[in-house]
Amino acid sequence: LPAGGARNAVDCALWDLEAKLKGTTVWQLTGIQVKETWTVNTVGIGAPEVMAATAKKIDTPKIKVKLDGKQPLACIQAICAARPDAEIVVDVNQGWSFQQLIELAPTFKHLGITMIEQPLPRGADAELEHYNSPIPLCADESCLDTRELEQASRRYQMINIKLDKTGGLTEALELAKKAESLGLGLMVGNML
Repeated sequence: LPAGGARNAVDCALWDLEAKLKGTTVWQLTGIQVKETWTVNTVGIGAPEVMAATAKKIDTPKIKVKLDGKQPLACIQAICAARPDAEIVVDVNQGWSFQQLIELAPTFKHLGITMIEQPLPRGADAELEHYNSPIPLCADESCLDTRELEQASRRYQMINIKLDKTGGLTEALELAKKAESLGLGLMVGNML
């Protein structure tokens, strides 16, 4: 099966079957060591004041803000003012041009933003190979699985891993292992 939701379902079912046959858990089968993780709650795109009000209601110390090309600075300034205590990351969902990234990234760094996810469209991000971003950039759509990791590693400092993108836990674990071996940071998305 090609990578995607159907293969993810089959892959996860096979992990579950193996765990049941061995009388253990999938978690234990992976061999992953338990360590602290952080949940990042999301603020959706909207008017700056609406986004700020939503951010105020989030009770976690980390917030992911969805942005597009319309009023990104006004939106992020409103959220930063509403939640000066929060660590904020931004997900642009392929919504900026390279010029917008160049113009906004230094200001976002000054505001304390700690990461920008997928600023440019998939397939239109080659300019990132020669760009020294003041904030770590995270690939989402630009790195679906291990076949795209080498290219993504030249453009991004982090990879967002999602089971539906990779086609399941097996490929996701391999992507995580290879990304970490290249010194890249990881984020895990759940596609809710």
